[in-house]
Amino acid sequence: MKEGLEAILVDFEQYVGRCVTDNAGSQRSYVSYVKSLDKANEGLTYQWLKDATENVNPIDYLSDTFDEYFKNSPNKTPQTQWKTGLKRLGDFICGFTHSTTNLHS
Repeated sequence: MKEGLEAILVDFEQYVGRCVTDNAGSQRSYVSYVKSLDKANEGLTYQWLKDATENVNPIDYLSDTFDEYFKNSPNKTPQTQWKTGLKRLGDFICGFTHSTTNLHS
């Protein structure tokens, strides 16, 4: 599954590279956030993203999954930028690049 996440991140980086936007540079940093998150959640990020694509409300699903994982892992502290990175990647994967749904902070 790790290879799956790496492939998604490469696609995302290429997509961002083709986007001539003011925030393209900051969007690249989402890739490093997601890599950090994946290390913190012991490699579960790919499964979260895979499951989200099969859900009716993928971005809400990602948010809830993120919250649930860290709620059940008291020895781990979630970081806001991980959540932001996960949302941006979820938007990209699910085709909601202009999603108005926010992850719960």
